[in-house]
Amino acid sequence: MKTVPRRLIVVSVLALILVPGVYVYQAAQRLMVDRYADDPQVVALPPDYEPMAPAEPYSGAHPALRDRHADDYAYPIPIGGTGPVLPTYADSLDYPFACRTEAAGLGQPLPDNDAGAGTPVYAVDAAGARTTEIIGYSKDCGLRSRVHYLYRSKTSGEFLPYSSMTDDVDHLTIDGQEVPFIVRIESGTINRYIYMIALLRGPEDTPGQPDLEFWNGKLIYLFRGGVGIGRRQGRISLDYIPDRRWAELQKGFAVAHATANQTSTQYDIELAEDTFARMKRHFAARYGEPTYTIGMGGSGGAIQQYLIGQNRPGLLDGGIAMQSYPDMVTQTTKVMDCELLEHYFDVTDAENPKWQKWSQRRWVQGFNARDDMSNDILRLRAIQSLSQFDWPVWSGGQTECTRSWRNLTPQIANPRYSYFASLFAPDVFARVSWTYWDNLKRVYGTDTSGHARRTFDNVGVQYGLRALKRRQVSPEEFLKLNDAIGGWKPAAEMEPERYWIYSAARSGLDEFSVWSDHNMYKKESPDLPARRSVGDLAAMQAAYRSGQVFIGQLEMPIIDFRNYLEPELDMHHSLQSFSARLRMIRHQGQADTQLIWFTRKPNLPFADAIDLLDRWIVNLQANPDLGPVSSKPADAQDRCYSDAGGIIASGDDVWDGAWNRRENGECMETYPIYSHPRIEAGDDYIGDIFKCHLQSIDAAIDRGLYAPVNVLPYRDELMRVFPDGVCDYSRGDAARPPDLLR
Repeated sequence: MKTVPRRLIVVSVLALILVPGVYVYQAAQRLMVDRYADDPQVVALPPDYEPMAPAEPYSGAHPALRDRHADDYAYPIPIGGTGPVLPTYADSLDYPFACRTEAAGLGQPLPDNDAGAGTPVYAVDAAGARTTEIIGYSKDCGLRSRVHYLYRSKTSGEFLPYSSMTDDVDHLTIDGQEVPFIVRIESGTINRYIYMIALLRGPEDTPGQPDLEFWNGKLIYLFRGGVGIGRRQGRISLDYIPDRRWAELQKGFAVAHATANQTSTQYDIELAEDTFARMKRHFAARYGEPTYTIGMGGSGGAIQQYLIGQNRPGLLDGGIAMQSYPDMVTQTTKVMDCELLEHYFDVTDAENPKWQKWSQRRWVQGFNARDDMSNDILRLRAIQSLSQFDWPVWSGGQTECTRSWRNLTPQIANPRYSYFASLFAPDVFARVSWTYWDNLKRVYGTDTSGHARRTFDNVGVQYGLRALKRRQVSPEEFLKLNDAIGGWKPAAEMEPERYWIYSAARSGLDEFSVWSDHNMYKKESPDLPARRSVGDLAAMQAAYRSGQVFIGQLEMPIIDFRNYLEPELDMHHSLQSFSARLRMIRHQGQADTQLIWFTRKPNLPFADAIDLLDRWIVNLQANPDLGPVSSKPADAQDRCYSDAGGIIASGDDVWDGAWNRRENGECMETYPIYSHPRIEAGDDYIGDIFKCHLQSIDAAIDRGLYAPVNVLPYRDELMRVFPDGVCDYSRGDAARPPDLLR
């Protein structure tokens, strides 16, 4: 048998890395094209406005205990008029604020100042084309209210602008009558954000006088998701609602949305609530009071439903919370753990073969992971290593952290980074702190550096504790991990990102850092552990007091509906449905108004969910003394569906599992859930601890925290790695105010 030359082996290996790697590199270069480069830009802040002005953490009553401010706007918003600008709770507005009206296809915003603040507004010629003449500036991005008509094409199925000359209109049948499928869509701005209201056009409909013949009297309000840090208006196209909610429109529902209720735009729950309340007032004034209003939306849209239902009972009558999380701010803890752990696996302990098998990273991270999923970033890192004359470490696979959460920590926590930076002139961008917490500094307050106080804390967290107890990692590996893991630097010390695909700085390949490790605390001395992040106690308490945290108070009917995405390593991991349930049980002793439904693509049982909520809410309205629990229909139960749409199982015990310390039910066996880094560090599935209570190493050993592993031989090393002690999760959150709802 012939021997293969060593040089050929080396060349072959290099080809396996470089050929696909070059392809990935070229694809990455294409991603560097700035999708906002041609959009209108905020050129200046309002005179005398200071974006870094100090603020105190919120210390008032929880919103569930507060009366709301009066709304002085005279609804409805007139057709051709403009909606309210200042939220009812506010005495000022935040800037800069990027207009997105043109991106939504609605034209330029209205000029509102001549001082040069905001976005330039240009004159248009007789044909409607923009000229170079600036006629004013828009800092608040207003639009006049308008009515549009879209029809569904029987040829393409698309929703297109309607005119009386159109002969391609699809039809639908209502009460035995065939009617054209034409949708009335009202657009405008409210609280500076774009709104739209859609319902079937009646035969006598005019822009100023809606014909409500085909309206069933019920309203669906869309809450949309994403991860946003404010500072921009958001956008929604005219065909967005009919394209996605045509089935509900043809049943007679009205469907509404405002971009303040899309969390990829902003995550201010008070602003989201205030905008939704104003939308309801406007809707009722123009179209009539709806029989009920139900929410519908996923991810951040589900968060809004949970928090609005908690903070302002009665504003929503029910909800369909898809791909849910209980809230945003308690999720940041697990998200910010991700890159700390990935950097440890990829760099600090890269020679450990355990972490080269990606599925084994699950032992510490808790999230699902796979060995058989391609990872383009690994090829980029291989090229980077070769460019520095290092042999690359190569292993294939992905974790949920790398697949779904990558780049999220910079997006929410780095004040010098934003992927939409080009919406702002460089001198404007440089004056703003671009983080989730800074966008809500009236809630979290600012520190002595001028940046917002932050909630992330990992002091005393024993990463991989359960892996140690399961003997998946040795005591030495456990200690090395916790000695080196470190934390995130405070906002004032953070540098621009080096994740060059998305970074405004766009550093070269030699500085490429997918983990943002230059913004991490790292080990500096062999005798001292890497510094951990110390969260701000006042910010944590403010998160609770202001209603940013779902504490579990919820009476309205809600269907927590989830498409099972664990095999895809999607960020919408399944345990969050049960985290919300556990919080409800802890706070109010039961979670009987929450139903958990799972399915698998392509099945999407929206019709089942809407039908059930309809019967539940109508029964409750007819019998208010029964309350939401006693008015439940008999089929209002937990359930799981197959991908073909059949119900696999339903009942009280189908979701039993590790989260409630019971044997797996039938649905849990079909759709198993995973965990997250803090659960693997000893926390439970409730998942709302910002800052753990600490206990000494000796107390932890005496309590049997490490059993069945004998750590007495490692006592001194444990005390060195954890000089402040370790987490005692049994005592709950050290940051939770004791008088929260009193």
